[in-house]
Amino acid sequence: MKDITYIVPSKNDSYDPQNLDKLILSINTNVQQLIDQKLDVETILIDWCSTIPLHTLDRIKNEIKVPINHIYVDKSLLENDGLNVERYYEYFAKNVGIRRANNKYILIENSDIVNDEDLSKSISKMINNEVNNVYGRPTIRVNVWYPNIDEYTHYNKIDEFPLGDCTPGDFMVSTKENWIKTQGYDETNEGHRGSKRQTNMDVEMLFQFNKLGMPVYFLEGYYRHMDHERGGLTADQQFGKSACTRNTNGYTNRPTWGFTNSKSEVKDGVTFLTI
Repeated sequence: MKDITYIVPSKNDSYDPQNLDKLILSINTNVQQLIDQKLDVETILIDWCSTIPLHTLDRIKNEIKVPINHIYVDKSLLENDGLNVERYYEYFAKNVGIRRANNKYILIENSDIVNDEDLSKSISKMINNEVNNVYGRPTIRVNVWYPNIDEYTHYNKIDEFPLGDCTPGDFMVSTKENWIKTQGYDETNEGHRGSKRQTNMDVEMLFQFNKLGMPVYFLEGYYRHMDHERGGLTADQQFGKSACTRNTNGYTNRPTWGFTNSKSEVKDGVTFLTI
């Protein structure tokens, strides 16, 4: 068993015209840093129904420097589930990766994040010490504009975040056991089926972890979040500063969350999930 599975969801024809540039930078940087920490890494790239699949692109083939486990989610799965094939259901995509990860620890990040070396060291320390905590943010988030990732526009330190903003959305690391206990991100909310992007599932996941007695912590270090303004305090705005300790009823996903009922076929190193 490898030490950690790194999961990155993406959609090639998504809302971000520079998505491919950021995706390549994120994967190369973040995985290499973990390797430098002497960790054995499984990298899973979830391609959410891209019209032009990521694995067919020369840039993906030539510019990503680490081994990739490509998983392509076919539109037939979305159509069968009543989902809009034009939308990017990023949290559904993360669930696909969670259910197929092969390792004890899972790191999930959006495709526009570049980790700092200190954050990778904290992840390595967590694994080496067999820590079973849930981490939903690093202690510092730096907001930058691609490609000038060394010039930050604003940064959020831990003392700026209300307690309620410790939410596992764009960054998340814990054990696969914890993810299975929580049943991944919410796949039951009908609100997922309307707008262009899926949003606010990080807050629902926060409540789900707390319902099961697993607080969500900050992990020492920082990452650069490309093309984002100052971090929105979503949980604080919606639920108050006590959100990290507030109990809710949570949700119950179907047993096949993460499309485990899909047909899986491997062609040329790519896993295709279809109905």
